[in-house]
Amino acid sequence: MALTLAHELNQPLTALTNFASAAKAFATQGNQPMLVSSLDETMTQAQRSAEIVGRIRGFVRQRTAGVQDCLVAPLVTTVLTLLQGEMRARQARAAVRIPESLGSVRGDRVLLEQVILNLVLNGLQAMDETPVEGRVLEIDAAACGARVHIHVADRGPGIDDTTADQVFTPFFTTKTGGLGLGLNICRTIAESHRGNLTFANRPGGGAVFTLDLECS
Repeated sequence: MALTLAHELNQPLTALTNFASAAKAFATQGNQPMLVSSLDETMTQAQRSAEIVGRIRGFVRQRTAGVQDCLVAPLVTTVLTLLQGEMRARQARAAVRIPESLGSVRGDRVLLEQVILNLVLNGLQAMDETPVEGRVLEIDAAACGARVHIHVADRGPGIDDTTADQVFTPFFTTKTGGLGLGLNICRTIAESHRGNLTFANRPGGGAVFTLDLECS
């Protein structure tokens, strides 16, 4: 449980630290508008951390008190907003293709955002060695019968055969300092929503992860 919380809280706490540092700099510069903006973002990240703790606690107790109808586009928008600093630092951009007519999915908004956030972050990290002009993360979604498929595709090296069978294995990681819990947690959350999480290599390079969920 401690390892799970450490992993899930890493992104919002890192963002909180960054926004707090920015606020200090803007205060020194006397830049009031940017100071207020940074403080607002700091408060948002603190609240998000509290929400994650609450949702994970309920998840472990097999309760989904946060279940609601969730439109896919706002889930993705929230994640990209949270990771905008990360994307700038990695000189990457996102190409989002989500039809306005796409129906909603039923689930816990915070947990679903965490799944998408982890998939997006993994995709960004996978493109570290990709030429800057090719660092495009593609996010699209489509209805398939009574299901919604959300695809997160990167243009990195893909997943080689030696590690493919272990991608969702707890504590397996190819990242220095990684916990190896992210994708395992993501799949567990997907399955708790009567869904699934799969991956495939893309022709020409890169990997695509597909989150399969029920329509609400």
